[in-house]
Amino acid sequence: MKWLLRSLLALLLVSIVTSALLIVAAMLWGAPLEHAVIRIDDASFTLGDLSAGHWLLAFAGVALACMIVMLVVPFAVLLPLAFAAVSVTVALAFAAAVLGIVLSPLILIGWLIWRAVHTDSKSAAPSPAPPAPSPAAAPAAPATIAG
Repeated sequence: MKWLLRSLLALLLVSIVTSALLIVAAMLWGAPLEHAVIRIDDASFTLGDLSAGHWLLAFAGVALACMIVMLVVPFAVLLPLAFAAVSVTVALAFAAAVLGIVLSPLILIGWLIWRAVHTDSKSAAPSPAPPAPSPAAAPAAPATIAG
C-alpha cells in the first residue's frame, strides 16, 4: 500500500510541475492565442486582457485537469482490465474443474493400470526378519550395582 501512495503522490507532483511550467511558458513567451476572442454569456475577452488573478485561476484549472488525467484515467482503465483478468481466471478454473470431473473415470482407470504395471516385487513380499546375533560375539559384561 505504501508504494501505491508514493506512486500517486509522485504523479500528483509531476502534474503540478507540468501545469506550472505550461502556465509560466505561456506567460513568458505569450500564448499564440493573443487575438483569440473567448465569449461566455455574451461577454467577450481576449487572452491578452487576463490579469494575474485570471492566470492563477488558469493555473488551478490546468493543474486540476492534469491531476484528473494522471490519477483518474489510469484507474478507469486498470480496474476494468483487472476485473476482466479475474473473470477469465475464474472461468478457466471452473472449466478445469468440470474437465476434471468429466475425465475422472479415465483418470482412475489410468492410475489403476499404472499401479498394476509398476508394482514392485519387493514391496509385495514380506520383509525378512532381522539377523540373529551370532554366538561368537563377545559376551556382555555382567551388570553390577555399586552401592
